[in-house]
Amino acid sequence: MKTKLSPNSRGVIKTARGEYKRAVENSKNIFFVNYEESDENAQVMMFDRKRNLISDNYFAFGELSRVLEVEEYSWISSDMQRVWGESK
Repeated sequence: MKTKLSPNSRGVIKTARGEYKRAVENSKNIFFVNYEESDENAQVMMFDRKRNLISDNYFAFGELSRVLEVEEYSWISSDMQRVWGESK
């Protein structure tokens, strides 16, 4: 069954694993991050621009890391700017 991003989930997605906040967007994907989760297998949810879930495991984490590293984003949240700036 395909998972789709709800139109009501503009900024936050609440799951059993915690809250995922909209963090980064580029021309292909929308990334939500659970800043309280320390496991990279569960920290990031990646959706395509049609709002379909692409990945919610380490593939999403890896793609988000790549997008941040090469600055391939069109929007980044203030929370992600702070976290990413601290990790450099």
